[in-house]
Amino acid sequence: MQPAFVLDPIFLAAYTSDALEQFSRRDLLELLERARTNNARRGLSGLLLHAGGNFLQALEGPENVVREILARIERDPRHRNMQVLFFDHVPERLFADWSMGFEEARGLNEADHPGLSAFMQRDTRSPATDHGVMELLRSFRSISAH
Repeated sequence: MQPAFVLDPIFLAAYTSDALEQFSRRDLLELLERARTNNARRGLSGLLLHAGGNFLQALEGPENVVREILARIERDPRHRNMQVLFFDHVPERLFADWSMGFEEARGLNEADHPGLSAFMQRDTRSPATDHGVMELLRSFRSISAH
C-alpha cells in the first residue's frame, strides 16, 4: 500500500513595517522583482502594499519558509517597527496566482479596502485583530479578481 500524498498546510503571515529611508519607485520595482523571483522559487505567494514609507505584506506558503522570510525581513536594516499582525495556518491561499502582488496604496480608500487606514497611516497604528487583517487582505484579493 502506498502512502497517501499529503500537502503541507498553507501558512499565512502578515506584517507592517516602516522604511528607514524613502523607497523610490525604482527601489520598489527592484524589491518587487527580487521578491517575485525568490517567492516563485520557494513556493510563496503574497501581497505587498506600500504608502508613504509604510509597508504591509502578506506571505503564504510552507510555514518554515514564511518564518524564515519574516526573520530575514526583521533583520533587514531598511525596516524598523516591524509588527506581525497575523500568522496561522489557513485552508487555502488568498493570493495563489501572485508570486507577489503589489499595490501602491496612495489614493486607495477605506471603502474599497476595510481597515486600510489603520494599517497604512503613519503614527496611527491601532491594535489589529485577526479578523481585521484577514478582511483587509481579502479585499485586495477580491478587487484584483475583477
